[in-house]
Amino acid sequence: MKIYPMIILLSISCSIPFMTIHRVEDKQAEARATHGLTDVSRRKVEFDYLRAFVIILVLFVHASLAYTTSAFINFENPIANSNPVVDEQRWIGFDMIVALNETFSMSLLFFVSGIFVWQSLVRKGGRKYFGDRLKRLGLPFVIGVFFLIPLAYYPALLELGRITEKDTSYGVFWLGMVRSGFGTAGPLWFLWLLLAFNCLSTFLYRVTPLLGGVFRGQLNIILGRPVAFFGVLLGISIIVYLPVAIIFGPLRWIGHGPFHAQAGRILLYLVYFLTGTAVGAIGIDRSVFKTDGALAKHWWEWVAVGLMSFTVIFSQYRHNYCNPISSSSLIKSDNSKNDFLVALSQSDKSILFWVIASWI
Repeated sequence: MKIYPMIILLSISCSIPFMTIHRVEDKQAEARATHGLTDVSRRKVEFDYLRAFVIILVLFVHASLAYTTSAFINFENPIANSNPVVDEQRWIGFDMIVALNETFSMSLLFFVSGIFVWQSLVRKGGRKYFGDRLKRLGLPFVIGVFFLIPLAYYPALLELGRITEKDTSYGVFWLGMVRSGFGTAGPLWFLWLLLAFNCLSTFLYRVTPLLGGVFRGQLNIILGRPVAFFGVLLGISIIVYLPVAIIFGPLRWIGHGPFHAQAGRILLYLVYFLTGTAVGAIGIDRSVFKTDGALAKHWWEWVAVGLMSFTVIFSQYRHNYCNPISSSSLIKSDNSKNDFLVALSQSDKSILFWVIASWI
């Protein structure tokens, strides 16, 4: 199987999150020199490493999409697909990677993104905090939608042009996206949704003093007990996800212009973001994630349960979605050009995720 573009992409993609790790370490070194160890100790660097690890997984998934057996060319709207380009070489293993990440990666990324929100709100105040979020999330989103997203999705039109023998210049393609209101933000959907969640957290910060002590006490109890935490989080996740997924379908995207998200997961991501915010508010060392807690001591049991549930999910996923496409729908005359289009599109997505990794 020829996947050498994949190897190149992964080497580029996987190096980007490590830049985030070094960036965190540089900031910590600077903080030690200027503010002392007391201030630095408030931030748990292991969660920064966890965030970098999740970003690696997301990068891996987007680099794999062109090689999954479920990838297909959308002749009506090539930019509407999560896989803008499709390679002739497929492997079911990439479907397993995508399916595994679909079960947890984005929820985990929203959770980690919420952990340090409350600390920042207390330190900066609501107005300054939200202003900083606008600059760090809103500005990259606007720039990315106007300039990076067209570059990432133009190879999809080039691949379609090789089949239909209709060529479209990049300028015409870009103007078409502008006139249509940018029908997709690609992977940058995460930025606008995270910004919306940050807006909500700013509002909650203002009304928190109105909440009773009984509510905060119950929250401390739930967040301090692994089984209770798991049970409540699982129950809420089912309540907010299942009805919407049944109505709209598990893969349906809704929205307008570049502001799209998966219908069944908007509230689910919000739940995990607010859960991370709550953990950060009471303190990581007082939650289920404390270093010497029961969750840390019995982590392998939770991993085993997760893998067993994934096995059940993937069996259904493969049955419904892993439908290899006939190679007749792809151009075979020049595989090198097709490999180049795959590499170009996925490399552009790597740049987009570097933006996310650097600005979150």
